[in-house]
Amino acid sequence: VLYLALTVAFAVWVCGKWTTYTTAKRTKWIVRLLATTLLIAVILILFACGADRIDWQEYDRQSIETARENGRPVLIEFTADWCLSCSVVGKTVFGRPEIARLIKEKNVLAVKADTTSRGSPATDALKKIYNEPGVPVTILHLPGREEPIRYRTKLFADELKSALQDIKTNDRKEKNSD
Repeated sequence: VLYLALTVAFAVWVCGKWTTYTTAKRTKWIVRLLATTLLIAVILILFACGADRIDWQEYDRQSIETARENGRPVLIEFTADWCLSCSVVGKTVFGRPEIARLIKEKNVLAVKADTTSRGSPATDALKKIYNEPGVPVTILHLPGREEPIRYRTKLFADELKSALQDIKTNDRKEKNSD
């Protein structure tokens, strides 16, 4: 987010510094185009490359139950191809390097539950197991907690980061070794 803010500030500075009221129209448009291109390139670099850092598994109820029984945290991102808000969540939450790092570091089972098709197991689970009306929704099962944490908004990266940081790695390893 800091890089994005700096890029926006730089683009605005370029437009203001490189042009004046008396600058020719063509030059103004070239400078604006250059600043906009730079901004779009940075947005694509920042948000497009982060989502692949997470080792997403396909939705499988049995693997989720096994992980939970073994005291492993489980993160389920319910999504659909047609859902624009889901794309925003993918980029603004799961595209953040620190979120990907925490998921790996805390040995969280990351599940991408595609609800694009009506009869898919993920679609059924969204409605029947989690009683959620639709996507986007992200479920975080934590060891020792019966009810999962539910994220239904698009901007929950800080809350998820905090929940992931609170996972006690040592306690989970002791449970897994029993």
